[in-house]
Amino acid sequence: MYNSELTALLCRKLNEEQESFRGWLVKQPAEEILRFAQQYAVRQDIIAIAQNNDLPEAQAVALLKMQHPLASVFEEFQNRAPYYDGVVLEALEACSGKAAGKQREQRPSIREQLKAGVREQAHTPQKREKGQERE
Repeated sequence: MYNSELTALLCRKLNEEQESFRGWLVKQPAEEILRFAQQYAVRQDIIAIAQNNDLPEAQAVALLKMQHPLASVFEEFQNRAPYYDGVVLEALEACSGKAAGKQREQRPSIREQLKAGVREQAHTPQKREKGQERE
C-alpha cells in the first residue's frame, strides 16, 4: 500500500473519531463545551496536518491499528504543552513588541513632546485675569 493510500485511510479514521467526539461534545452543557474547545481545535489541527503530510508506512500502520489514534496523538500533544506554552509566549511577546514599535513610530518621543509643548507655550497668548493690563 502506498503512503498516500495509508494517509487517506488514517485521515478517514481520524475524521470518524473526531465526528464521534463532536457528537458527544455538542450534547454537553455550554460550560463543558467551552472546557473542551481547545481540545477540539487541536484535534482538528492534527487531522489537517495528517492530511498534508505522509507519515512513514510503519508509523501510519501503527496509528491505524490503534483504537483511538486521534486521542492518542492529542495526549502526546498535551505532554508537550510546556513547548506549546513557549510558542504562545513567543507569539505574545512578538505581537506586543510589534505593537509597541508601531506606537513608538506613531507617537513623538517624550523629548519631542516636551519641545513641542515649549514651542506651543511660547506662541500661545497667556490668558489674563480681569483687570490685568498688558505690559
